[in-house]
Amino acid sequence: MEKLADKQIKTNYRPPKLSWRKDWLIKLISLFFAVFLWYFVAGEDRVDMNVKIPVEIVNMPRDLIISNQFKNILEVTVSGPRSLIREIARSDISRSIDLSNAKPGNMIIDNKPDSISFARGITVLRIQPSHTILLIDKLIQKNLPIKAVTKGKPPREYELKRIILTPDHINISGPQNIIDKHKILPTKPIDINGLDQEVTRQIYLNIPPEVINLIGSPSITARIIIKEKMVEKKINKLTITVIGLAKGKKAVLKPRVVELKVRIPMLVSKSTLKPRQLFTARVDVSKISASQHSAAVKITATQPRIIIEDVIPASVNVTIK
Repeated sequence: MEKLADKQIKTNYRPPKLSWRKDWLIKLISLFFAVFLWYFVAGEDRVDMNVKIPVEIVNMPRDLIISNQFKNILEVTVSGPRSLIREIARSDISRSIDLSNAKPGNMIIDNKPDSISFARGITVLRIQPSHTILLIDKLIQKNLPIKAVTKGKPPREYELKRIILTPDHINISGPQNIIDKHKILPTKPIDINGLDQEVTRQIYLNIPPEVINLIGSPSITARIIIKEKMVEKKINKLTITVIGLAKGKKAVLKPRVVELKVRIPMLVSKSTLKPRQLFTARVDVSKISASQHSAAVKITATQPRIIIEDVIPASVNVTIK
């Protein structure tokens, strides 16, 4: 019985066949890929290249601002496989500077090789500049007035009365050390030479580059008001004329003359007209019924732009006979 069982076991046993050809094929393929990868990673030509990496400021406190001009592009020399170097241009790589703990004052930040996240296999050889210097300042706002600056003069008979600017103030926001230097914003010189009438012009501010960086170059509307110069005159003994007197009546005035204080345009004062020819003084008695009455003296200028400041006396006594 035992002999029969041993015979049956020997009959059913089949030793595994060794597939050496198949195993060697897999090993050869693996070896090929290993050599292939080594060639492109370890055996690929290494090249050196200069690349430009932007500086990115992050986590800046809202009440602070960078007040100096700093180089926001780093020139980095890198070395590595040609394929990885080519990828840098297509990658979004930057040098981030975290200012979450910044305080007013100077900050010197080292630009170390590990401060830029390049792909593994790339070596940083040089970074220029090696340091980034930032001047941190408080961020403030101020509403500064605009001051009109002029050059030249109108003709002798005219004068500049005023210049109306629109806008006349500009709200500026920026570093405290820059804004505190300025109390006003002057305009570029406005040429008023030879002007004898009102004009409107577009002008610009005369401000340093540091302020231009904050507000740009806004256009200002300037309304330039030019007027004739006025000359003060005193007219003595201007005879009063009676109007509105009924037929057959006679009016006696007391006094019969008045004195005027006036302002006359300089061009008019230089004319051939005598001062008394520039005015008429009248008293209207058409509504006076009583024998004696006080009547106002009405002064009329014969030329435009004449200003009558005072009449002495303003009224006279009228006696109707």
